Amino acid sequence: MRCVKKCFEIQHRKELDILLDEANLVGYDLSNYFQINDLFDEIQGILPYMESKKQEFYKLEDLDKAIRSCNSCGLRSCCLGYGPTFPEGKSNVDIMLLGRNPGNQELVNGVPFIGPAGKRVDKFLDEIGISRDQCWVTNVCKCYSENNRPPTYGEIMACSKYLKAEIELIKPKLIIAFGNEAKHMVTPYGSSGVTKYIGDVLNKPNGVLGLIDSFVAIMNHPSSALRSKKGEEDFQKGTLKIKEFLDSKRG
Repeated sequence: MRCVKKCFEIQHRKELDILLDEANLVGYDLSNYFQINDLFDEIQGILPYMESKKQEFYKLEDLDKAIRSCNSCGLRSCCLGYGPTFPEGKSNVDIMLLGRNPGNQELVNGVPFIGPAGKRVDKFLDEIGISRDQCWVTNVCKCYSENNRPPTYGEIMACSKYLKAEIELIKPKLIIAFGNEAKHMVTPYGSSGVTKYIGDVLNKPNGVLGLIDSFVAIMNHPSSALRSKKGEEDFQKGTLKIKEFLDSKRG
Protein backbone atom coordinates (compact mmCIF):
# COMPACT_ATOMS: atom_id res chain seq x y z
CA MET A 1 0.00 0.00 0.00
CA ARG A 2 2.86 2.36 0.81
CA CYS A 3 4.30 1.80 -2.68
CA VAL A 4 0.91 2.47 -4.31
CA LYS A 5 0.53 5.71 -2.39
CA LYS A 6 4.06 6.80 -3.28
CA CYS A 7 3.37 6.20 -6.97
CA PHE A 8 0.16 8.20 -6.61
CA GLU A 9 2.11 11.11 -5.12
CA ILE A 10 4.63 11.05 -7.97
CA GLN A 11 1.92 10.78 -10.63
CA HIS A 12 0.10 13.80 -9.24
CA ARG A 13 3.14 15.92 -8.46
CA LYS A 14 1.66 18.82 -10.45
CA GLU A 15 -1.55 18.75 -8.42
CA LEU A 16 0.46 18.55 -5.19
CA ASP A 17 2.57 21.56 -6.19
CA ILE A 18 -0.63 23.51 -6.89
CA LEU A 19 -2.01 22.44 -3.51
CA LEU A 20 1.11 23.65 -1.73
CA ASP A 21 1.25 26.95 -3.63
CA GLU A 22 -2.41 27.76 -3.05
CA ALA A 23 -2.30 26.67 0.58
CA ASN A 24 0.64 29.02 1.19
CA LEU A 25 -1.17 31.79 -0.67
CA VAL A 26 -4.16 31.66 1.66
CA GLY A 27 -2.17 31.18 4.84
CA TYR A 28 -2.28 27.41 5.42
CA ASP A 29 1.09 26.11 6.65
CA LEU A 30 1.18 22.50 5.49
CA SER A 31 4.79 21.78 6.45
CA ASN A 32 3.85 20.36 9.84
CA TYR A 33 0.57 18.94 8.58
CA PHE A 34 2.29 16.53 6.23
CA GLN A 35 4.41 15.14 9.07
CA ILE A 36 1.38 13.75 10.86
CA ASN A 37 -1.08 13.05 8.03
CA ASP A 38 -0.91 10.88 4.97
CA LEU A 39 -0.13 12.88 1.89
CA PHE A 40 -2.16 10.44 -0.17
CA ASP A 41 -5.41 11.50 1.52
CA GLU A 42 -4.70 15.19 1.17
CA ILE A 43 -3.89 14.94 -2.53
CA GLN A 44 -7.28 13.29 -3.01
CA GLY A 45 -8.87 16.58 -1.98
CA ILE A 46 -7.11 18.65 -4.61
CA LEU A 47 -7.98 16.37 -7.54
CA PRO A 48 -11.74 17.20 -7.56
CA TYR A 49 -10.75 20.86 -7.37
CA MET A 50 -8.64 20.47 -10.50
CA GLU A 51 -11.47 18.60 -12.23
CA SER A 52 -14.02 21.24 -11.17
CA LYS A 53 -12.75 23.54 -13.89
CA LYS A 54 -14.36 21.13 -16.35
CA GLN A 55 -17.64 20.81 -14.44
CA GLU A 56 -20.47 23.31 -14.75
CA PHE A 57 -23.79 23.56 -12.94
CA TYR A 58 -26.69 25.28 -14.64
CA LYS A 59 -29.38 24.74 -11.99
CA LEU A 60 -29.46 24.55 -8.21
CA GLU A 61 -31.19 21.18 -8.50
CA ASP A 62 -28.15 19.81 -10.35
CA LEU A 63 -25.90 21.23 -7.67
CA ASP A 64 -27.92 19.54 -4.92
CA LYS A 65 -27.64 16.19 -6.72
CA ALA A 66 -23.88 16.58 -7.01
CA ILE A 67 -23.51 17.46 -3.33
CA ARG A 68 -25.72 14.54 -2.30
CA SER A 69 -23.64 12.02 -4.23
CA CYS A 70 -20.23 13.56 -3.54
CA ASN A 71 -17.45 11.44 -2.05
CA SER A 72 -14.56 13.67 -3.03
CA CYS A 73 -12.97 13.70 0.43
CA GLY A 74 -13.05 11.84 3.73
CA LEU A 75 -15.52 14.19 5.38
CA ARG A 76 -18.47 12.29 3.96
CA SER A 77 -17.67 9.37 6.27
CA CYS A 78 -17.99 11.74 9.26
CA CYS A 79 -21.62 12.43 8.34
CA LEU A 80 -22.64 8.87 9.18
CA GLY A 81 -26.24 8.34 8.03
CA TYR A 82 -27.11 12.02 7.91
CA GLY A 83 -25.33 13.10 4.77
CA PRO A 84 -24.29 16.64 3.83
CA THR A 85 -25.90 19.79 5.17
CA PHE A 86 -27.43 21.50 2.15
CA PRO A 87 -27.58 25.27 1.68
CA GLU A 88 -30.84 26.92 2.65
CA GLY A 89 -32.67 29.85 1.09
CA LYS A 90 -34.42 31.20 -1.97
CA SER A 91 -32.61 31.67 -5.24
CA ASN A 92 -33.67 35.31 -5.69
CA VAL A 93 -32.07 36.76 -2.55
CA ASP A 94 -29.33 39.41 -2.51
CA ILE A 95 -27.36 38.26 0.54
CA MET A 96 -25.31 35.11 1.11
CA LEU A 97 -24.19 34.01 4.59
CA LEU A 98 -21.04 31.89 4.38
CA GLY A 99 -19.73 29.78 7.26
CA ARG A 100 -17.09 27.06 7.66
CA ASN A 101 -18.84 23.68 7.80
CA PRO A 102 -21.78 22.24 9.74
CA GLY A 103 -21.51 21.46 13.43
CA ASN A 104 -23.28 18.60 15.18
CA GLN A 105 -26.70 20.26 15.37
CA GLU A 106 -26.51 21.29 11.71
CA LEU A 107 -25.54 17.72 10.83
CA VAL A 108 -28.47 16.16 12.67
CA ASN A 109 -31.06 18.69 11.50
CA GLY A 110 -29.69 19.25 8.00
CA VAL A 111 -29.90 23.04 8.33
CA PRO A 112 -26.91 25.45 8.29
CA PHE A 113 -26.34 27.93 11.12
CA ILE A 114 -28.69 26.68 13.83
CA GLY A 115 -28.08 26.04 17.52
CA PRO A 116 -26.31 28.67 19.70
CA ALA A 117 -24.18 29.98 16.81
CA GLY A 118 -27.28 30.18 14.63
CA LYS A 119 -29.12 32.19 17.27
CA ARG A 120 -26.19 34.61 17.39
CA VAL A 121 -26.41 34.94 13.60
CA ASP A 122 -30.16 35.61 13.84
CA LYS A 123 -29.47 38.38 16.36
CA PHE A 124 -26.82 39.80 14.04
CA LEU A 125 -29.26 39.79 11.13
CA ASP A 126 -31.89 41.56 13.21
CA GLU A 127 -29.37 44.21 14.21
CA ILE A 128 -28.36 44.93 10.60
CA GLY A 129 -31.98 45.08 9.49
CA ILE A 130 -32.47 41.89 7.48
CA SER A 131 -34.09 38.52 8.13
CA ARG A 132 -32.88 34.98 7.49
CA ASP A 133 -35.43 34.43 4.73
CA GLN A 134 -33.73 37.24 2.81
CA CYS A 135 -30.48 35.24 2.78
CA TRP A 136 -28.90 32.23 1.13
CA VAL A 137 -27.21 30.35 3.99
CA THR A 138 -24.33 28.01 3.19
CA ASN A 139 -20.90 26.73 4.22
CA VAL A 140 -17.48 26.39 2.64
CA CYS A 141 -17.66 22.61 3.30
CA LYS A 142 -21.03 20.87 3.24
CA CYS A 143 -20.04 17.97 5.51
CA TYR A 144 -19.49 17.70 9.24
CA SER A 145 -15.94 17.09 10.48
CA GLU A 146 -15.37 14.70 13.38
CA ASN A 147 -15.18 16.48 16.75
CA ASN A 148 -15.89 19.68 14.82
CA ARG A 149 -12.24 20.05 13.81
CA PRO A 150 -11.38 22.58 11.09
CA PRO A 151 -11.47 21.06 7.59
CA THR A 152 -8.09 20.57 5.95
CA TYR A 153 -7.14 22.59 2.92
CA GLY A 154 -7.63 19.55 0.67
CA GLU A 155 -11.15 19.03 2.07
CA ILE A 156 -11.99 22.68 1.53
CA MET A 157 -10.77 22.62 -2.05
CA ALA A 158 -12.63 19.38 -2.76
CA CYS A 159 -15.86 21.22 -1.89
CA SER A 160 -14.91 24.55 -3.47
CA LYS A 161 -16.59 23.78 -6.81
CA TYR A 162 -19.96 23.73 -5.06
CA LEU A 163 -19.43 27.08 -3.39
CA LYS A 164 -18.24 28.61 -6.65
CA ALA A 165 -21.36 27.30 -8.39
CA GLU A 166 -23.62 28.66 -5.64
CA ILE A 167 -22.17 32.13 -6.02
CA GLU A 168 -22.53 32.00 -9.79
CA LEU A 169 -26.13 30.77 -9.63
CA ILE A 170 -27.41 32.94 -6.77
CA LYS A 171 -25.48 36.07 -7.81
CA PRO A 172 -25.63 37.70 -4.38
CA LYS A 173 -25.01 41.41 -4.08
CA LEU A 174 -23.38 40.88 -0.68
CA ILE A 175 -21.58 37.87 0.81
CA ILE A 176 -21.02 37.92 4.56
CA ALA A 177 -18.07 35.63 5.31
CA PHE A 178 -17.94 34.30 8.89
CA GLY A 179 -14.53 33.10 10.07
CA ASN A 180 -11.14 32.36 8.54
CA GLU A 181 -12.10 29.62 6.12
CA ALA A 182 -14.89 31.67 4.57
CA LYS A 183 -12.63 34.72 4.39
CA HIS A 184 -9.91 32.69 2.65
CA MET A 185 -12.27 31.64 -0.13
CA VAL A 186 -13.74 35.01 -1.11
CA THR A 187 -11.11 37.64 -0.22
CA PRO A 188 -7.40 38.18 -0.90
CA TYR A 189 -6.62 38.18 2.85
CA GLY A 190 -5.40 34.62 3.06
CA SER A 191 -2.30 34.94 5.20
CA SER A 192 -3.79 36.88 8.12
CA GLY A 193 -6.36 35.96 10.74
CA VAL A 194 -9.90 37.24 10.45
CA THR A 195 -9.69 39.57 13.48
CA LYS A 196 -7.74 42.23 11.59
CA TYR A 197 -10.48 42.59 8.97
CA ILE A 198 -13.72 42.27 10.96
CA GLY A 199 -16.35 44.58 9.52
CA ASP A 200 -14.43 45.37 6.34
CA VAL A 201 -16.50 45.38 3.15
CA LEU A 202 -14.69 44.72 -0.12
CA ASN A 203 -16.00 45.42 -3.62
CA LYS A 204 -15.39 42.57 -6.09
CA PRO A 205 -12.46 41.01 -4.25
CA ASN A 206 -10.24 38.29 -5.67
CA GLY A 207 -10.09 35.18 -3.48
CA VAL A 208 -9.26 31.51 -3.84
CA LEU A 209 -12.39 31.11 -5.97
CA GLY A 210 -11.28 33.92 -8.27
CA LEU A 211 -13.02 37.24 -8.79
CA ILE A 212 -16.14 37.58 -6.64
CA ASP A 213 -18.61 39.79 -8.49
CA SER A 214 -20.26 41.26 -5.39
CA PHE A 215 -19.47 43.00 -2.14
CA VAL A 216 -17.91 40.81 0.54
CA ALA A 217 -18.15 41.64 4.25
CA ILE A 218 -15.86 39.95 6.78
CA MET A 219 -16.96 38.77 10.23
CA ASN A 220 -15.47 36.54 12.89
CA HIS A 221 -17.39 33.30 13.33
CA PRO A 222 -20.40 33.51 15.71
CA SER A 223 -18.91 30.61 17.69
CA SER A 224 -15.99 32.85 18.64
CA ALA A 225 -18.47 35.44 19.89
CA LEU A 226 -19.94 32.80 22.19
CA ARG A 227 -16.55 31.62 23.47
CA SER A 228 -15.06 34.86 24.79
CA LYS A 229 -15.77 38.45 25.69
CA LYS A 230 -13.23 39.63 23.10
CA GLY A 231 -14.92 37.52 20.42
CA GLU A 232 -18.29 39.08 21.25
CA GLU A 233 -16.81 42.59 21.23
CA ASP A 234 -15.30 41.94 17.79
CA PHE A 235 -18.62 40.55 16.56
CA GLN A 236 -20.45 43.66 17.75
CA LYS A 237 -17.86 45.91 16.09
CA GLY A 238 -18.31 44.07 12.81
CA THR A 239 -22.09 44.25 13.13
CA LEU A 240 -22.00 48.04 13.42
CA LYS A 241 -19.70 48.44 10.41
CA ILE A 242 -21.80 46.18 8.21
CA LYS A 243 -24.99 47.94 9.30
CA GLU A 244 -23.42 51.27 8.32
CA PHE A 245 -22.58 49.85 4.90
CA LEU A 246 -26.11 48.51 4.36
CA ASP A 247 -27.67 51.77 5.56
CA SER A 248 -25.58 53.67 3.03
CA LYS A 249 -26.89 51.41 0.27
CA ARG A 250 -30.47 51.79 1.43
CA GLY A 251 -30.13 55.53 0.92
